[in-house]
Amino acid sequence: MSYKKRLPRHFYTSKNFRAFYLKEAVHPIKIAVPKRIFRTAVLRNKVKRRIKESLRVNGLAPCSGGFLFLIYESFLDLDYQETSIELIKAVKSHNQQQVTNNEH
Repeated sequence: MSYKKRLPRHFYTSKNFRAFYLKEAVHPIKIAVPKRIFRTAVLRNKVKRRIKESLRVNGLAPCSGGFLFLIYESFLDLDYQETSIELIKAVKSHNQQQVTNNEH
C-alpha cells in the first residue's frame, strides 16, 4: 500500500503552472519539474533557475510557509519577462486570498 501526501488546494493555476501554498514548509520555494515532460536535467534546471531568479528579483518570497510550483510543458514557451508577469500574478492572487481570509 502506498502513501501519498495530500497537497493543499492550489491558489493559482494557468496553462503554464499550478501554485500551492504550504503552511509548514521547511524551504520557502519548491519547484516540481516532471522528468517525463522535461527529459534533460539541463531543461529542468533552466526552469528552476528562471523561477527562482524571477521570485528573487521581484521580492516575492513568502514571509512564512512556502510556495510549491508544479510546472507544465507550456512553461518553456515563456520568455523571462512573461515568466515574471505570471509569477507576480500568482503571488498577488495568494496575497489577496490571505487578506480576504483574515478579514472574515
